[in-house]
Amino acid sequence: MTNTYAQMLALLVACFSAYAVAEIFEDRPIYEALLERDLARDGRPAATYQPQVAELLVQEGSRFDGTPVHALGLPAGCVLVTLRRGLEEIVPTAETHLEAEDHITAVIGPQATNARLVLHEGCETAHPRPPETSS
Repeated sequence: MTNTYAQMLALLVACFSAYAVAEIFEDRPIYEALLERDLARDGRPAATYQPQVAELLVQEGSRFDGTPVHALGLPAGCVLVTLRRGLEEIVPTAETHLEAEDHITAVIGPQATNARLVLHEGCETAHPRPPETSS
């Protein structure tokens, strides 16, 4: 800020102090507070929740097993961000085919109201197999 390092220690102490005070008082960031104030002034409700992260396991025989990402039928505002297959972690594309035992991570926006239901129904087997018995 001043093209010298002479004030660096004072600047670090000031930044850390401001951060610590905000954390202690659990204060919201200034832009969030201003947005809520402006929305309240205009009579519009503020967003009630943030995007959510869902982690699921694709079960064998489920609707998602063997299906490409573009054909999953996910609602707008729901995005698959990672896919863990064994030890490999993949960023899925529209053409990526899901397989049984894949661990998927999805981000669900506030507008995707039924996304959790779609994800759970797609990952779970409709009719679980009875356990095998040995005789």
